[in-house]
Amino acid sequence: MNILARKTIETDVLEDVLCDCCGESCNMEYRFEFASLKATRGHSSRITGDKWNDVFCDKCAIEILQLVLSDI
Repeated sequence: MNILARKTIETDVLEDVLCDCCGESCNMEYRFEFASLKATRGHSSRITGDKWNDVFCDKCAIEILQLVLSDI
């Protein structure tokens, strides 16, 4: 014999992702479109162990890449 019970489970749901540069939403109808930049400062830096984890919308990501690549 099977005994069934209906249970409600609470879960965290990602509602939105905001760009760390312009503050705009990265929500594109049914999906999120963004670039993520993660970095950890090494032992030889002035700020040892400092961690960055930034999210950029597509527009800001392209602008940042163009800025970085123009310096090369």
